[in-house]
Amino acid sequence: MRLVGRDHEVASFDRLLARAADGPAGLVLEGEAGIGKSILLEHAERAAHERGFAVLRTQGTEAEAGWSLLPLADLLGEVPEQHLARLPAPQRHAMDVVRRHAEPGDRPVDQGTIAAGLRSVIGDLAAEQPLLLVVDDEHWLDAATAAVLGHVVRRLRTDRVGLLTARRTPEPSVLELARLLPDGAVEVLRVPPLTLGALRPVLEERLGVPVSRATLTRIHEAARGNPLFAVEIGKVLVATGVPPIGEPLPVPDDVQELIRRRVAGLSAETRGTLLRLALGPGSGGVPLGSLDEPAAEHLTEAAAAGVVLVEARTARFAHPFHAAAVIAGATDEQRRVLRRELAAKATAVDDRARYLASSTTGPDEDVAAALEKGAAAAAARGAPVDAAHLLVRAFELTPPAGAVDAERRGLGAGARLLQVGEIEAALAVLDGLAGRGLTPAGRAEVLRLRAEECFIRDDYDAGVRLLDEALALHPDTHLAALDLIAVRSELGDFDGARRVAEETIARLEAEGDAPLLAQALAYLAMAQHRAGTGIDWNLVERALALEDPERVPPNFDRPRTLAAYLTAYCGRFDEARALLREEQQDQELAGIDDGEIDTVLAWLEMLSGDFEQAAVHLDHGRTLSDLASASGLFLSCTSTLAVVEALRGRRERVAELLAEVGEHEGGRAGIPKAVMRARLALALAEGRHDDAWAAAEEYAERIEHDGLHPTLDLWSVDAVEAAAASGHAEHAERLAASWEERAAALGYPWVGALAARCRAVVRAHGGDLAAAVEACDEALVLHDEAGMAFNRARVLLLKGTCERRLRRWSAARATLTEAVAELERLGAAVWATRARDELERIGTRSRSDGSLTPSEQRVVELAVEGLRNKEIATALSVSVHTVERHLSNAFTKLGVTRRAQLATRLATPPEGR
Repeated sequence: MRLVGRDHEVASFDRLLARAADGPAGLVLEGEAGIGKSILLEHAERAAHERGFAVLRTQGTEAEAGWSLLPLADLLGEVPEQHLARLPAPQRHAMDVVRRHAEPGDRPVDQGTIAAGLRSVIGDLAAEQPLLLVVDDEHWLDAATAAVLGHVVRRLRTDRVGLLTARRTPEPSVLELARLLPDGAVEVLRVPPLTLGALRPVLEERLGVPVSRATLTRIHEAARGNPLFAVEIGKVLVATGVPPIGEPLPVPDDVQELIRRRVAGLSAETRGTLLRLALGPGSGGVPLGSLDEPAAEHLTEAAAAGVVLVEARTARFAHPFHAAAVIAGATDEQRRVLRRELAAKATAVDDRARYLASSTTGPDEDVAAALEKGAAAAAARGAPVDAAHLLVRAFELTPPAGAVDAERRGLGAGARLLQVGEIEAALAVLDGLAGRGLTPAGRAEVLRLRAEECFIRDDYDAGVRLLDEALALHPDTHLAALDLIAVRSELGDFDGARRVAEETIARLEAEGDAPLLAQALAYLAMAQHRAGTGIDWNLVERALALEDPERVPPNFDRPRTLAAYLTAYCGRFDEARALLREEQQDQELAGIDDGEIDTVLAWLEMLSGDFEQAAVHLDHGRTLSDLASASGLFLSCTSTLAVVEALRGRRERVAELLAEVGEHEGGRAGIPKAVMRARLALALAEGRHDDAWAAAEEYAERIEHDGLHPTLDLWSVDAVEAAAASGHAEHAERLAASWEERAAALGYPWVGALAARCRAVVRAHGGDLAAAVEACDEALVLHDEAGMAFNRARVLLLKGTCERRLRRWSAARATLTEAVAELERLGAAVWATRARDELERIGTRSRSDGSLTPSEQRVVELAVEGLRNKEIATALSVSVHTVERHLSNAFTKLGVTRRAQLATRLATPPEGR
């Protein structure tokens, strides 16, 4: 089909290729089925070749959406062999497994290795010449392919790579290029219907006959400018004739029915060949040379009817609708027979299992066993979603007499479904197990998996009850014990967590189960940390030595993930960032990243003072937790993001985020505290000390009673300042003493830095300014050592304020100037304004002309515009008290007593001023 009436789209291709010649760039085509997206992609490919680009192309298909990594295999099929030969052996093996050139064997392939190999290949290709990656019908990509491509695209830096995708609306995108590349690097283009004039040459070329203006108008109206539908309508009219004006066109309401009719008009033999093409793997088509003579003739007939396209001696369906029509036109028995034939010819265990899964209608132990083996092979090939669904089908096909096999397969399916986030499907399998006569161990495992589901939807009480019931039913349900260790410590039941951990470790040591023992040791180390007793690195090292990455139970943090968390909590920030990012990458590629690691990374960046990066992590966590239906984690990310925005002084954004949390505050443990932290941080930043203490008082009193945990109670440093500034010195002193105690016990530099800051705050508000300055100096050294930029800037502000009050003008000016610069660099606008105000207080004493300070000038100008004090405070992100003070100073300097006089005085300053 010629490209007519698409000048705007062609211009977009030109822009994409121009940008991709310098670095990564993307273009997304969106439009309804049949609107011409595939034709546009083909034009873009030709244009790319003409400009010296290499092109790799793949396509998602509805029939193959359940076959993981097949689109990736098609993409790799276009890579020259010499580029694959340069890969390290593990990556080369992964590429061969994906292309079905090798079996995993005893070297299972994970998605991380697949992604690393593809990233290397793309980088290699792009180094030689610019590269265009084309993905048609990306909405049909399987989850594994989307994860691998997403991993690769996110890591394009300066590579000369253009990414061109097409998506049928209203289907949701699975690749989401705009989220993978930097802001502004992706253009989204909605492909509109063809105009009347543009449709005419398309119809005449495809129909081979001229089309009158009247007929063209009627076809255009019936097809609504959709070229595929217009061609199909035109073919009907060529065959049957055009009805007179006034009579409707012989077109069914569902235009797709036209395509089904066209397929139905082919010979039975041709439809059989097309069915084999539609059900077989691979969206790139079939080489004509691989077919026998009758099959090649059948495809020639299909090509003449416009159902398939033959290009470069390869046949493929003209449009996904044609493949869907072929499958829909076959009987159930025809599809089953063909799938059994394909299963018999399949060389890969998981491919054979996929065909058997859809060709068997009743219980069959041989097929169920084959599917169970296929699930293991799919997992080894890097396709966890496929593995889950093959296990589900194996469970469904297990005969009633096979109770033991059914239990194993059903429990495995339930666990894998929870792992990949398919919660409803997991519950359906667990319900199906209920009538299968489970063993006590099986019943206990069902209870544990149901507890996992409770935790996903944040019903912790119900989950704990189910785990207790599971252990009472079968004490050797070790996974339930591991869950209990983690959940009890998260809920604050540290004694209960330690007791379960010690009992479980004793059992596992007796049984000699090293991988599960590693999990228990790591969970015990985390529980001890949460209890505030420090980190037992001997436990951690022992867990890492015993860990088997291949035997980490589904939905459990592996020991090295927990070790990464603990590395962050003890203050080894740079090391923790690297470990956490590596862990997140592995989880992402395995399809199990729900955003939990983002919350730890955000905590780390908040402590370091990088609010921008903390917000990025929390936004990402919100997206992932929403996709995983983890409502509690979503709300936790949302409320923590409100804390970040409060520290930056963004009042409106804080209000929006807290409104999102709304009535859900009582959901996941910790959410109410995070909401309090946001309110405390914002009130303190704005100088509303009474409001700040009111927000924190209840939680601060809990710390005074139960003890301080620095990781969980980081916010209480602000509570010390709120209490001291609002006249609650006794609370401030007790909280500060708790920080001093924990700093001495734990020895972490970041805890010591915050303890010194608390001491400085208490002494400053107690009037011992010289001692406060000394404590600030100690805190600054510790903050530098710990790498805590924002808290360091806050200490500078406190120190400069104390120096000003001590009339150490030169020192105060230098300290506050540094504080202003740091707070502005960090994006803490409200705190920067407060530091400027302190600095201007020093400057005011040296002014002889009585001129307004910059802050006073800004307040007066807004007052002249008619804003009220509260509105001015909002506009400048300061407190109303600060506005009132600036206005009072300005009135004195300008010699006025009323607001109405301000405008005149600004225009004509008093004589001598």
